[in-house]
Formats: sequence, structure tokens, C-alpha cells
Amino acid sequence: LGSQHVRFLKYHLLLHTSSSALSCLLDNALMNCRFFIIIMVSLAILAQAEGSQRFVEHPEETKVIIGQTAVLRCRIENQEGLVTWAKNGFILGTARPLPEFARYSMIGSDELGEYHLQIRNVTIQDDATYQCQATRLAAPTQVSLAARLAVLVPPSNAKLENIGSAITVSEGDERIVSCISEGGKPKPSVHWFIASNKNGMDVIRALHYSEDIVMINEQMISTIRSQLKYVPKRTEDGHFLVCQVNHEALTTPLLTAVALTVLYAPKVTVSLNSTEPLTEGSSAVLFCQADAKPDQNLKYLWRQNSNVLHAANGPTLQIAELQYQHHQSVFTCEVSNSIGTGEGSYIVSLLYSPRLPKKDSTVLSVDSGQNVTLHCNIDANPPPMIKWFKIGSSEVIAEGMNFTIDKATVQHQGTYMCEARISGYKPQKLTTVLYINGPPRVSLNPFKEAVEGSTVEMVCVVSGYPLPDKIRWFKGKHPVDFDNHHNRFEKSKILNKGDGVFNILKIINVHGTDFDDFNCTAYNKHGIGSAVIKLLPSDPMPLYVMIPGVIGGCVAILVLACALFIVNRKYLCHSKLSRQGSGENGDLTVKVEALDALGRPYQYQPDICDSNDQADAVFNKDYVSIPQDNPDFDSLPPPYSSYYQDSVTFSNGNLRGSAITLTPRSNKGGNMVHMTYLGDRTPSSVHTSPDNLNGAYLRSISPQLNASSGSSLPPYSVEMGINSLRPYGVYNMDAGSYFPNGILSIPLETVLEVSTPITGDEHSDSTVNILRCPSQNSTRV
Repeated sequence: LGSQHVRFLKYHLLLHTSSSALSCLLDNALMNCRFFIIIMVSLAILAQAEGSQRFVEHPEETKVIIGQTAVLRCRIENQEGLVTWAKNGFILGTARPLPEFARYSMIGSDELGEYHLQIRNVTIQDDATYQCQATRLAAPTQVSLAARLAVLVPPSNAKLENIGSAITVSEGDERIVSCISEGGKPKPSVHWFIASNKNGMDVIRALHYSEDIVMINEQMISTIRSQLKYVPKRTEDGHFLVCQVNHEALTTPLLTAVALTVLYAPKVTVSLNSTEPLTEGSSAVLFCQADAKPDQNLKYLWRQNSNVLHAANGPTLQIAELQYQHHQSVFTCEVSNSIGTGEGSYIVSLLYSPRLPKKDSTVLSVDSGQNVTLHCNIDANPPPMIKWFKIGSSEVIAEGMNFTIDKATVQHQGTYMCEARISGYKPQKLTTVLYINGPPRVSLNPFKEAVEGSTVEMVCVVSGYPLPDKIRWFKGKHPVDFDNHHNRFEKSKILNKGDGVFNILKIINVHGTDFDDFNCTAYNKHGIGSAVIKLLPSDPMPLYVMIPGVIGGCVAILVLACALFIVNRKYLCHSKLSRQGSGENGDLTVKVEALDALGRPYQYQPDICDSNDQADAVFNKDYVSIPQDNPDFDSLPPPYSSYYQDSVTFSNGNLRGSAITLTPRSNKGGNMVHMTYLGDRTPSSVHTSPDNLNGAYLRSISPQLNASSGSSLPPYSVEMGINSLRPYGVYNMDAGSYFPNGILSIPLETVLEVSTPITGDEHSDSTVNILRCPSQNSTRV
């Protein structure tokens, strides 16, 4: 080529190769580059003229199954010399029949230059490398590309080693199974799987835990042993374990299979006999279903939670009556066979009405500004609809199990109620009392009157939370000395449920020096609170009043003697009239008048204190009729209000929106017989006592208003009403968190006479009767 610049070289055919170097130099005005290309070129490149001999088809790699016919292709264009084939470099011959090799021949058309090598009835010995060669005149022989003829030998069979037509295995137990295949070239591949039939159809599960051991002889014929680590499953019982041998010389894989019998422990499910929801008080039957092999001689064991139910030893469990305790109970059925044990469970979901916790009221206290969450711990299934109220209001303030108050203040203090409702059940209520921590709040009546030599009590009402650690009394600016006043000063404390304390200062034999300002001061960890009451002197009864009083007393004694005589006559007359069959009785009207200790009309000023507010009181006195047949008030059967009443109703804004009503509806000798209070509280149970009149909630009143049958001393619980007489006086209404600070002072009362006119019928009767008793027309008490 010399030094000419050549960019492309065309090569038609490379036959005999040799090494030469071709240097191509490319010059450019901008850059000088020198590229060296070393190319392996054939010595035949010198004969590239058109019409020279060349291979247009080379033999290719070929695979053939033993015993079949193989053809290796070779085609030459512009043939000049002789054509022959070489096997592993050994020349087979130039004649087409190749007489030295009976199974070998060169086939094809001379005109087309076809010299294909055909090998009939291929054997292992035919597995070799072949080349097609063509001679030329005065030139080296041309040789085609080499091609490999691979002879395939299919495996002869596949068999399971040391296994018959069926095997019995246990679920979970590992079993090693071997499958052997012989005679394959190249080595075959072995696959394992579980199939529904022995023909390998409908594969259920492929198995991959196998190890192959291969042995190859000098002819490259292999024998393979595949070992499977098989862990049976219960779902494979009745199916087949299949070993499949695959080879490229096989049109259909070789298969061998064994029938499986899988033994397994019971698989247990527990079900209910009904699809209806379970309710409290109903019955239920649980079924225990066990899938096991073998399924004979199964043993059953039932448990409720962790407790064994010894009475149940079969596949069913009967519950005669479902109770609340059964809710969320886990009933377990355990079944055993010769292989193992299995168990199944059923969780009972029971519908039941809302249930209150053991305590139907909770007390919480927080500092001002803190967040507080109230919980409605009412248990019910299905979960109830819950609404929150604040006592004293019907407004729904929240819904749900929890109610959170952000940044609580004193205005949030009070009693909250959550109401749980489920359709078909009675609603249940739970209360939470919320206190806001702070210094004590002290209340006292501003004035109190007393007579020298008498005894006086001053009641200090302390509220707030927490309860005071200490309460002190001061006279003027000095603490009251309870030790150095000859026991004239006494202090007592009555604790009220909630945030109230009543501290009573009692002065016995009042002296003139005792008329002063008295300060009640209470202390807790949040601060101090105090209030002042002024003790004022009350004028004693003047002489001009006392002398007539003495005279009046003497007259009263005489009147009393006469009254006894009249009563005796009345009794005799009444008995006689009763025997004569008279059923008509006149009526007596009485007037109930309240008098204080000095005989003056009482002004009805109750000592009711709470915080800084005074109670509003409304009083009423009614004139009612009392039957003539009981003019002396020996006994008054219920209802008392049918005969006479004297009542007082009071309320206080700091009593959280509720009112207390005290209604003394019967009076004799300065006694009251009935006291009630109003509240929104209904308990889950009612105490049993002789005074349990109407099923409302019991509260304790101190001192007690009545004595139960067979009992003469308090304390005891009273119902809303009482049925025996007690003197009027200072009573502490303990109404829990609803009415924490109520005290009522009620005076002695006197019953005065108002005569009833004689009717015409009575006058007519008097003419018939032998004796007319004057007490039938008037009675003096």
C-alpha cells in the first residue's frame, strides 16, 4: 500500500493468517495524528481478484440425540480444488460417500458448491469438532470455521430409592427422600413437588430443599442422586410426592411418585350454636370441631380462661345462663390424638346494660389554670352513648367517655354527671365532684344576741378545698383561750362531706366581757380565710313582764288542772258516744305560731352560710284542719300534711344551683317531724331503715331528727322524711357535695287554740245524747 492514505480496507476472505503491520498516517492542517493498526491478515490477501474461491457457508455448532442423523453444512463459491472434512483434525476423505466411514457422507449439489457432512445413527464416538477444507491451485488450502457436534444421551429412568408406592409421615417431621436418574449426557436436572395425582399434574407445592450428587464416566455419561429434605404438611395428606427428571434429549420429563399419608395433630375451631348476639341471662352452646388424623379416640379438655372445666369432656360445652362475668371470657377447647394436641378458642361477647363502678362518685381536685379530664367509667356492651351535664343545668356540655376542661377556674368547680344510655336498658349516671384548690372561704352571721348568764353558740362555716388544716377563734385581736376561762369556752368541729367544715364556738354562762367581735380564721396550704361575728347583749325580761308571767304561770297551773278534768270527761263522753254509733265528728282549727326563747314571735332568721352569700328564705304557715277524734294530738297518722304544716324553704347561690326544703309538717310541744331536701342524686341502692319511706337517697343529719324503733341515740341514717318528733334547734344538713354548708336554726313552736263552731247536726245529736262534752267544741293546748 506504500505511503498512501487509506481509510477503509475490504477483506473478502481470510484463509491462512499471518501477522503484518499496517500503518496509516492521517495528516490534518490543525493536528498531526498517527494511528497504528495491527491487523492479522491472511497471506491470501494478495489474491483478492474477482472470481477467487471462497466459503459462503460455514458449519455451526450442532446437537443431536444419540441414534439420530446429524448434518454439518458447508458451501463453497468458485470452487477450484478438492473439498474434504476433518474430524478433530483427521482428514475423512475427498469422495462424497467417504467409504472409510460407512455412516459418514458428503451430501449436496456440486453446481451449488454444497459439501454438507451427514452422519447417520450418531453414537457417542461422533461427539467431536469438525472443519470443511478446500484445496486451491498453487495456493494453500482454505479451511472453514470449526464446529462442535454434541451427542445427547437421555437419562434412562428415574426412581425413588428405598420407597414403595406409598409412605406414611407425620406433620412437621423431616424426612429425607432420594431420587436416582442414570445415563444422562449431559447431566439431567431433578425437581421435586407435591401433586394431586401421580402423573405430576396439578402441582400443589414445589419443594426446593434438595441436594444433588453427580457421577460421570469417561464417556461423560452421568448418574445423579437427588436428596430431598421433606417436611410434610397436613394439607398434603392423600396427595403425591413427585420426583421429575428433566433433560434436553427428552420430549417428556421422567416422573416417579409416591402416595402420601400424612398424620397430624388436631386442628381445632370453636364456634357458637347461634348467630344471634349473646345477652345476659341467656344460654349458649359452644361446639369444638377437630380436624385430626387419626381421628379416633380423641380426648377433649375445656377451659374458661385458665380454669379447667372438669364437667365438660366432649365436643360441646353448654352454658346454662350467661352472666356479666362471662363477657370477654376465653373458652378454650383442647383436643389430643396419638400425634399431638391442638386447641381452639372462642371469646364471648355479651350484651349487657350499663354498669357503674363500685364507687358511683369520684372526687377530683386541681389547681386553678390546670387542665383536668373527667372519666365516665361506666361499663357497657355495646359501648353506650354518653352525655355530660353539670349539676344544676340540663344543658349537655360534652359527649363521649372523657370530658376535658382546659385551664380550670373556680367557675368550673361543681358536680358533673355523665349519663350512659343504651337502647332497651335503663340509663346509668356517674358523678364526679371537681374542686379547685384555693384558700379557705369563711362565713359567719354578722351579729349574734345573747343574755348574760345564758349559753350561746356561734357557727363558723368554712368552705374551699382542701379542707382547712387549722381553724382558730379570736376575741377581738387575741386568740380565744379555751383553757383559762374555767371551761366556759368550747369549740367543736363538724366535718361535712365535700369542701365544708362547721366550727362551732360555744360560750357557757355568758359574761359582760364576752360581748365583743369574734373572728373565725381558717388555714390551708393555699392561704387564709376569715370572717367576724359581733356578739351583742340581749335585754333580760323586765320586772313588769316577769311578775305577770309568774302570775300567769300560777293561772296556767290552775288551767292545766281544769284541763285534765275536762279531758277526762271528754274521754268518757267520747267513749259513750262511740258506743251509741255516732260517726260524725266536728273539726278543730289550730294556729301554729313560732315563739323564741323569750316568748316573742320568732323572726325566722336561719343561720345559713356559704361563702359570702346569705341564703334566701321563704316561710309559710298554714291553718289546716285536725280531726275532732284526736284533739290532743296523741298521734297523727301520715300524711301529716293533711292536718297542719309549717314550712321553710331556703336556697343559696353557692349551693350549686339546688335548693333545700325543710318542711316541719307536725308540731306538738315544740317538735318537728318531717324534713326534706331536694337533689338530683339517685343512688344504685337504698339503705334499709324504718324511715325508708319513698326510696330516695339517704342523707345523714346531725343531730339526728328522730330515733328509729328500738334505738334512742344517734347516729343513724334518715330518709327524706322522719316519723317521730324531735325538738327544733340547730341542725346540719349533710347533703354531700350538693349542699355542703347549710345550717337552719328553727325555734320552739306553740300550738294555739281556735274553736270550731258547733254545727246544726252536732246540736241535734246533743239533744239525743245523754251528755254533751264541752271538749267537743273547744280544746286548749
